Amino acid sequence: VRTSLNENEPVRGAVKIDGSAIPFGPMVAGSATEWNFDTERLAELRETSTTTGGGAILDLTDAWRKPPSPGFESIKVWFLIAAFLIFLAEAYATRTGWKMPVYNLATIGVSEKRKKKRTQAEDKETAPKTPTTQADLISPAPRNEEKKVDASAVRRSRFKRAKKRL
Repeated sequence: VRTSLNENEPVRGAVKIDGSAIPFGPMVAGSATEWNFDTERLAELRETSTTTGGGAILDLTDAWRKPPSPGFESIKVWFLIAAFLIFLAEAYATRTGWKMPVYNLATIGVSEKRKKKRTQAEDKETAPKTPTTQADLISPAPRNEEKKVDASAVRRSRFKRAKKRL
């Protein structure tokens, strides 16, 4: 016996065989879109597969593997090459005693005349001042001020010497 079932409607029944009845049910014929084979949807699926480069997979274990993307390249090789070159440069510097040149940023781009004028002006600033008036000779400055002036002059001369050695 055949009969058609309506979707989402429960069905109960019984089958009579040799004087005995075998009941069955309730059964429901569910509806699912995955079992609905619409020809338009199949055409869309095939079109999407061809445009994205998809294909049939016979072994399902391959379905979970990500295909290699051609747009990305590993930069590990470049880092390895850079580290090797830095290592060689450091080994060369260590073996030969070579040191990086030190540049004085204050004098870069300054002509020789300006350098001479600068050093002469600095020498004048640090030169000890001679008393010019009689009042300067008679009344000496307090000791605290002398120490401050002396300390600043010493600091300036140290700075100037350090600057010349660079």
